[in-house]
Amino acid sequence: MNNARFAENLSDLIFDKGITQKQLAESTGLDAASICKYLEANRMPTVDAIIKLADYFNCSVDFLLGVNEEKSNSKFLPCPPFSERLEYFLSVYGHSGHKLCKEAGLPDSRFYHWKNGTHAPSLESVEKLAIFFKCPIDFVLGREK
Repeated sequence: MNNARFAENLSDLIFDKGITQKQLAESTGLDAASICKYLEANRMPTVDAIIKLADYFNCSVDFLLGVNEEKSNSKFLPCPPFSERLEYFLSVYGHSGHKLCKEAGLPDSRFYHWKNGTHAPSLESVEKLAIFFKCPIDFVLGREK
């Protein structure tokens, strides 16, 4: 995950929209200090925060993170709970939780919290799932079909 690329893309989107960091914070419900840290490439957002940013700018999470160079203006779906997406991947791809964690390089200790819906995964873990399943991050999150 590239903090600098994310910061650059976010900065470009803010500039193109003609808004301030404060206006972005107010519109998304995110903390202005966090947005500042994102733009300085000092922090990466949570999954929830990056979804809010992608929804606000009507772009893919993959674009924001620099995984995809093209800013798609597709219609994105509301994200279901991550536990539902995890169940989808386990059932469609026929993996056990242990096998998925081992092969995708995910922490076993967090997997069951994700499955039970008690904790959200980190952005890094979602990216690992996207790489493992060879699909966009937005698909892992349920924003696209």
